[in-house]
Amino acid sequence: MKVCPRVAALLVPICGCSAGPTEARVVELQAQVAELQNRDCNAEVQAELAELKREVEALRAGIGKGAKTTGQQAHADASVPPNTTFPVVINYELGDADFHEGDAITLEEVRGTSGDFSVGDYFIVRGTYTLQSRAEATLSLSVTGGSTTGNARGRLDVTQGTGRFELATRMPYDGYPHVTLRDGKPFGGVYFGKGQTVLRDKGFKYP
Repeated sequence: MKVCPRVAALLVPICGCSAGPTEARVVELQAQVAELQNRDCNAEVQAELAELKREVEALRAGIGKGAKTTGQQAHADASVPPNTTFPVVINYELGDADFHEGDAITLEEVRGTSGDFSVGDYFIVRGTYTLQSRAEATLSLSVTGGSTTGNARGRLDVTQGTGRFELATRMPYDGYPHVTLRDGKPFGGVYFGKGQTVLRDKGFKYP
């Protein structure tokens, strides 16, 4: 997907590919996003803008709580130790769901090291998927609000058809948990969580 150069420029500091943004930098990013909103961009670029706006909100929330917005925090470790157990059933709520025709992700169970989606906790998601719009894809469990590394248990390569999945991750920062179908970029997915961790409307449709 081609992205406007200005959008691409915004992606670098927000995704943590350079030095972590300061509060002043967040203000600057907000101004640049506002400028882009006034331009005649296609649907894909509008989707990118919606993602950027949420990232800015997450950065602001972290700053407001006194979090250190460093590059190290942006690339948080989401790996799950192999001996991790998930003794607590989490009574989750479903949020925004958006799929191409024939595709689906159905959550059946979410368990964790606590009954909430608190930063530092681990949780596992079990369910089923149906893939019809692509020959193959990757199922990914992640949390909107930053960038993570090191979690092999959060991804599963799948092929066209219906099957089961089990994905696990660490809650690396405050954000919105979701399971997505990806082919290099997301093209479908469902958000879930509890209370403020549920994203009920992501503000765009997957292209």
